[in-house]
Amino acid sequence: MTKGWWLGAWAWAILSGAAQDPSKLPLPSEADQAQALKLVRDVFKDEYARKTPADRLALARKLLDQARGAKNDPAALFILLREARELAVQGGDLQTAWKAVDELAARFAVDAASLRQSVLATAAKAAKTPEEFAALARSYARLGDDAAASDDYDSAGKAYDLASSSARKGKDVALISRIDLKAKRNAGLKDKCDRAKKAAETLLENPADPAANLTVGRFECLVRGRWKEGLVYLSKGADEALRLQAAKDLADPADPPEQLAVGDGWWDLAEKEQGVEREQLRERCYFWYQRGSRAMSGGLQKVKVEKRMAVILAERTAEGPWIVLSDPALFDAPGMPGEPIVLERKGVNLKSLPPGVFDGLSVRIVTLSSNGSPNVQHAPLKEMVCLDTDDKSIAIQHYSGTGWKVGPKAPLPAGTEYLVTLLLEDGKIMVTVNGAEVLKAKSDTDRLLPIRLAIPNGKASFSEIRIRKKE
Repeated sequence: MTKGWWLGAWAWAILSGAAQDPSKLPLPSEADQAQALKLVRDVFKDEYARKTPADRLALARKLLDQARGAKNDPAALFILLREARELAVQGGDLQTAWKAVDELAARFAVDAASLRQSVLATAAKAAKTPEEFAALARSYARLGDDAAASDDYDSAGKAYDLASSSARKGKDVALISRIDLKAKRNAGLKDKCDRAKKAAETLLENPADPAANLTVGRFECLVRGRWKEGLVYLSKGADEALRLQAAKDLADPADPPEQLAVGDGWWDLAEKEQGVEREQLRERCYFWYQRGSRAMSGGLQKVKVEKRMAVILAERTAEGPWIVLSDPALFDAPGMPGEPIVLERKGVNLKSLPPGVFDGLSVRIVTLSSNGSPNVQHAPLKEMVCLDTDDKSIAIQHYSGTGWKVGPKAPLPAGTEYLVTLLLEDGKIMVTVNGAEVLKAKSDTDRLLPIRLAIPNGKASFSEIRIRKKE
């Protein structure tokens, strides 16, 4: 146990750690910014001359669109996004302002948390209608989620308080309830984190202390899901069942029956827990079941494992409110509400996402030709999930700037009908087909961008389209 581990595990700096990320662009110099700002205001001189909120908003959206083509000019890109953010706030569109901040945070070494707080503080002063207060509440809740994800439960609590206050002004009962649940959960996590901090201090003096090892191990594994970091602590902890199970996990068995046995052990322990601890134990069970099940040939063991994996996946995909988009008119496609969208060598775009942030997408795809590659672009010109009926595979593809490149790939189940669900969480994308996980990899995005359904060759139908809202 080292002091470096202690400082790294709970540092609030993690939330705004983009400045330390070598993949991010440095801020342009003041001179470059000034030159880029002059150019932007010259090019859009007529638009800047219009001062109504609607005009401000129209210009913000135009600059945001323009930024997508400025990747090779960092100074122009930075100014376009910065101006879009400021103009969107002036125009009263929190969603567009948030998108601009997201792009800034994705591209540059900026303090994303401070930028978001600034946007929300300005929007809070201008909010007047229930709809505006509800939008403000959702954004404050998301700020709380980001803080909680970095173990800054104090900041998360403050954000949830502001979210709750805004939701009450918005008179959205369902939203108030969801935010209050988040605040309650955050308070519980804060208590666990505080106890883990004290335990970590004890371990600095006595690394073998069983009670302190158990507290830290439970927080790392059963609360935060950081099994790689936490298993060693559980293996030294005071809880005999967890200690023995952690030792089996750390042994990293290569034999499939032993891997399934490790999964069984985590499942049994999950049955004795509730809440987030139960969820995390089941996720660890799923990890080992997935490894061991690849060599299963049949029998009752296979039935048991598949049933348990289906339960875990169902719980995972059921989280959060889902919004149905099964109306072809939403995609400018012919057909009545509820009817499938039938495409042949073409694509259609969702006209606009509903207000909010979305991190899940589910679509039923039926292939209507012997060949084809129907795809779901959850981030057009960025990332998509593509089915290939020619080589019977499903893949995550990334846009390189000149074309799509195939990334992680897996076999496509037999048949012609596929319920494809993708979830974007913690910088990763998880894809299930007909209820079974087939792919999990790093993702270029953490939320749905404008959605596109397409099939460049062949024919397919798309139906039962749903998106998951991230509150």
